[in-house]
Amino acid sequence: AFLPLGVRFIPSEDKSIAPAGDVLVRGVGVAGLQLQLLCMYWSLLSRRHGSKWYGPDFSAIYYILMNPFIGGAWGKALAQNLPELCRVLTALSMFAEFLAPLVGALAPATRWWRILPAVALTGLHLGIYLTTNLTNFPLLAMACNLVYIP
Repeated sequence: AFLPLGVRFIPSEDKSIAPAGDVLVRGVGVAGLQLQLLCMYWSLLSRRHGSKWYGPDFSAIYYILMNPFIGGAWGKALAQNLPELCRVLTALSMFAEFLAPLVGALAPATRWWRILPAVALTGLHLGIYLTTNLTNFPLLAMACNLVYIP
């Protein structure tokens, strides 16, 4: 029931199990799930406004990490000591949230194209987990992005 989208369980005629990863699963269900992730990330992007997100400031990550309720200890240390890195991370997070779901939904259904969005989005949410006090959200988001793993 919880097979990755890149493989399927196929018993062969001699009752042995076909090797995992030989056949990519394609279909309406797979496309629907990937479209749902695309819509989730893009609707999030559509709710962001102003220069903190879209430049020239790119300071959104800095202000998020400095928030007393959201920013964790590592996040506050990062924001205080490396504010320029926070600008880079803001731009990279916007880029990853725009491009990774698009690659996952529209790229050829091959092993490597499916790994790219999984690595990008899991890295994004791992960073959120390590630097903020939002413990459940990034873990759930990392689990959702496992659908891209072949």
